[in-house]
Amino acid sequence: MNATLSQGAPVEGLDWSTFAQQIVEDAEAALGFPFIILTRFDAGTRTTQPVFVSGIHHPHIQRALRLGKRLVPRFDLNGVNSIDANPLLRANFEGTKPVTGSVEEFTRGLVPSAIARVAGVVYLFAISLCVESRDPGCLSFFQIQARTGSLRTCLMCSRVHPA
Repeated sequence: MNATLSQGAPVEGLDWSTFAQQIVEDAEAALGFPFIILTRFDAGTRTTQPVFVSGIHHPHIQRALRLGKRLVPRFDLNGVNSIDANPLLRANFEGTKPVTGSVEEFTRGLVPSAIARVAGVVYLFAISLCVESRDPGCLSFFQIQARTGSLRTCLMCSRVHPA
């Protein structure tokens, strides 16, 4: 697994560093997606920030990151973003159901669509995390082609929330 841990202050007292890598590794092993991002959500500022990214060293992802730096000089995969950048982000963090869509739809308002296309990833779904009745973040799964079986598994797992 090729992954990186983002640095940042804990959100609502939750220290991600102790379990972020395990969450992403378990998701990657169970579902086989090549690129997964665990993102924290700060409800107070309505912002998100990647905490842990797997698949970062994949050649397509590296090519997309280089393009991102050329198109957007301050481009930073680990940057803080507003959930109001597009409707899918907003639905993901304000809703209770998994969100699916094209990478262009999910990254609209965040990065130029060319970056998503160069990465070779066309489809993604995101599952909000639930910890003690709050939504501290989500897991986003990026795939070159829709994987119906994996999507069905994730949708079933996402319905299991602790009371």
